[in-house]
Amino acid sequence: MIKNLRKTTAAEAYLAGDDGNEEAHASGGSRQSPAQALGRLLLEGALTNATRRRLAGRNGLAMLLEAPTPAWVAPLRHALNSLGSWYHLESRDGTTRHKRKPDDGGDELTAMLAAGKRVAVICHAPDQHVPPAFIAAAEMRLRPGSPTDEIVRDAIEAVTGKAPRKLPDGVARLDLGDLQAAIRQGSTAAQCVRRLASACAYRFGAQADVGNVPDVRDLHGYGAAGEWAGRLVDDVNAWRADPLTTPWADIDAAVVWSGPPGVGKTSLAASVAKSCQLKLISTSVTDWFSGTGYLDSVIKNMHAAFDEAKAFAPCVLFF
Repeated sequence: MIKNLRKTTAAEAYLAGDDGNEEAHASGGSRQSPAQALGRLLLEGALTNATRRRLAGRNGLAMLLEAPTPAWVAPLRHALNSLGSWYHLESRDGTTRHKRKPDDGGDELTAMLAAGKRVAVICHAPDQHVPPAFIAAAEMRLRPGSPTDEIVRDAIEAVTGKAPRKLPDGVARLDLGDLQAAIRQGSTAAQCVRRLASACAYRFGAQADVGNVPDVRDLHGYGAAGEWAGRLVDDVNAWRADPLTTPWADIDAAVVWSGPPGVGKTSLAASVAKSCQLKLISTSVTDWFSGTGYLDSVIKNMHAAFDEAKAFAPCVLFF
């Protein structure tokens, strides 16, 4: 048995569902792995009674399961495999192993469907990686969306045996890797909650980056740029509330501002980040040429800026 290595305050213990004397469950027991629990709960949350019966059936079926991000493809495939009998399950997550052009494997998939087989494809971006013929033929297309607080809470209970009473703000915006790193076998619910809070602070700690700038709605004199910023904030909030109704791909999230020094371009970018509750990452060509100035160094600095943005996505990247 593993004791809690950090003393939990009474308030923390209450919010996390611990009584102060709880010991963590030993690893390797009957508890589910974090990825399995999260994948199962995310998929189950998207199912209706009718879709459950269809998945459990034996008749031919073409199903497209759209993961919220590439990281969710594998756990959703595992969850889907446990809900029915499949002739063929295929993952397409954009990695070297599973990366496909849209037409790759299309003949094989349609041949299986023509033979009356049950076939499912799990992908985060079907239009980029799944054959159009399969997309058109799919009788069932599920888009689970990002995990809700309730799903994360249930996953903690599945892994640790206890459900926390409260989660930190922003948990539903974390990707699978952050959730897996926080919700660990052999931990208590309180420890999981503390790790989730740290992950949220690291990923979405925008306030420390943007300083004391006003909200976008409180800005004046920005004209069309300010109007765009207001629409962006509304769209990001709508996407965060329901990614299925407002897909990220539909958001007008890129813009070019022009104007002389001192008109407030940097301040507007900081205000957008603060209003969207996203991290602000600023870079410039000057930053890229810092150091030796040789081409390989410039390219390395440029890649570093984009790699940082990817690590904190979604975020605001400002040149």
